Amino acid sequence: MQKDNEKQEYVMNEQGLLYRGCAESFSPSGWNFGQFEEDIVDICLKLLDVSPGYSKNPGLDCSRRNDPVYVSRVVSAMVNCNDDRGILLGRWSNDFPGGTPPTRWTGSVEILRKWSLNGCQPVKYGQCWVYAAVMCTVMRCLGIPTRVITNFESAHDTDRNLTIDEYYSVSGQELKLSGDSIWNFHVWVESWMARLDLPAGYDGWQVLDPTPQEKSEGVYCCGPAPVKAILEGDTDIKHDVPFVFAEVNADKVRWIVGSDGSKQKSSSNTRQVGSNISTKAVGTNAREDVTHLYKYPEGSKKERDAFAKAVRNLKSTGTHNGPEVHKPPASGVTELSIKLQKTPVNGEDINFHLCIVNRNQSAKNLSITTIAQALQHNGRPEQLCWKNTQTITIGANGETKVTLLVPYSKYGASMIENDILKLTAIAMELGSSEMHMTEKDVLVTNPVLNIEVKGTPVLYQDFTAEITFTNTLSETLRNCFLTLSGIGLITTKCEIPIPTLGAKNLLRVSIPITPTKPGSRMLTADFDCNLFRDVKAYKTVEVRRA
Repeated sequence: MQKDNEKQEYVMNEQGLLYRGCAESFSPSGWNFGQFEEDIVDICLKLLDVSPGYSKNPGLDCSRRNDPVYVSRVVSAMVNCNDDRGILLGRWSNDFPGGTPPTRWTGSVEILRKWSLNGCQPVKYGQCWVYAAVMCTVMRCLGIPTRVITNFESAHDTDRNLTIDEYYSVSGQELKLSGDSIWNFHVWVESWMARLDLPAGYDGWQVLDPTPQEKSEGVYCCGPAPVKAILEGDTDIKHDVPFVFAEVNADKVRWIVGSDGSKQKSSSNTRQVGSNISTKAVGTNAREDVTHLYKYPEGSKKERDAFAKAVRNLKSTGTHNGPEVHKPPASGVTELSIKLQKTPVNGEDINFHLCIVNRNQSAKNLSITTIAQALQHNGRPEQLCWKNTQTITIGANGETKVTLLVPYSKYGASMIENDILKLTAIAMELGSSEMHMTEKDVLVTNPVLNIEVKGTPVLYQDFTAEITFTNTLSETLRNCFLTLSGIGLITTKCEIPIPTLGAKNLLRVSIPITPTKPGSRMLTADFDCNLFRDVKAYKTVEVRRA
């Protein structure tokens, strides 16, 4: 890595941003990597020393530690605990017994120290962004330039056919009939290294993914996969390029399952998967879009050529389990789409339009079922929140717009542990077997948590951080906790219990802070209660020397 500003960002920067949400609506949250905090380097070396490779043959393992490809695969495996004495235990559900919900974490240091102090027992709990952020800390500590990447609409292609099949009932509920899934977002890291084990042209950024999804050579790890190989469709290049290529390129095919079990193809989409691939920009808190590093523009000749090459390579290695895809979506005579009236806010009703277009020369009588279903970020559907059924007639070559509303009273309880709703509409033509479908994933935003700095932050001198939060609901919030942390700002995270916050009331908390490190620092805050889970805020603080 030649540029000093990139080395400062990707090795030396102790804080960063992680992007979460869905493709049409996402935002960053702050994360303290803390790779230079006391005892972190010892913990990172311990991580290597308790790996299965070291346990089997310490001499061989240590002799390979000059190879970033080898070291990065070890770290990718050891950040999860699925095959070893790794750091994090994953859990994708709405309860987290005996541990910390993944949304609560704001930094890596507490996780790494807890793992080390507890005899290398896994820390509960992690999900993809936590795994990736912890791996970023370890890699930067070891001197390997690393950045955190978020891929929106990220495919998990379990059967290796570059197609993600989704199934829906005639009432619109998503059915789990396939191991495939599309995550609203998925987070991994890229590390910068030479690939002396590969032909020329694959040096530079490499994808590494510590989230335990699929095994690589018998171990739950992923990468390093050259970003250049993913872009060009070189799925015969190691390591794990086919899996990552599918994450950003797979086709999505929707099926409607009839009451008799029959399946009707509703649509296919070759453009949805792999969008707005994001990372923090060098030297600023702006977002850098790196989608172009992973894929050529959708529909371009280069993109189609790369996809065709990927399929050929997979077939030649015997790992492609299905027909070639990237077929154009079917064109129907009835088209449905969902359009929000405004950005949904937790605590308010969600208003949207269902737009229907009839391109047929005759009128259509349609029975339309529209539902709202809570969705985990890994694409797993939760309980049904709301349902509406109606019959409409639309004239020949006509258009109509139906206004619908999902009341907060229906979806609110589902948003305590989730923040995404899937709106689905299925139209059945009366007197016909024809069915038409549309869907939209909606991020329901929480009220804003604010941080303001009072005074000028100077090394070893107090300044004040003021935290404000307004309860926008018409009911009291209970069991509230405000947590603050920041490398070089707060030695031990500050936890403030707040028993209740009344309806429509403003919370204002002032915290004295004494900086212990100069330069650009990040203060992070987390507000949690019974109705809003882990509302985040961050503030960059410039600490000058006295």
